[in-house]
Amino acid sequence: MFIQALELKNFKKFADRRIEFPADITVVKGKNEAGKSTIREALIAALFFDPTTANIPKYMKEFKSWHTEDLYTLVLHFEANGENYILEKDFEKQKVFLKNGEGDMLSHDFNEIADKLHEFGGYSNKDLFG
Repeated sequence: MFIQALELKNFKKFADRRIEFPADITVVKGKNEAGKSTIREALIAALFFDPTTANIPKYMKEFKSWHTEDLYTLVLHFEANGENYILEKDFEKQKVFLKNGEGDMLSHDFNEIADKLHEFGGYSNKDLFG
């Protein structure tokens, strides 16, 4: 599984940001308060947090942007097994979508998507997702 890009909307200091990752090793560097830790937290949330949970836990709400009361949306563009995918998690609307690279819907069920990510990433414990 190779992460190609990450889009953040209303996530901490980023009201609207797209970050592209090159095709090899990525190093994120910058001055203090530039957003390095925020990018790491967004990647963790995009991969592992469940936006469909009935009551969004407090720790998930703490990532909302300083610019709005709305919760965040994260869009992860990635490649797995030679195919491109788009994973979108909307914490405001409590929805999750997995689409193919052309934008065709593959699933909107968190557990199904967690199983796919487990398979794509080769993680030994699928309980990481949720």
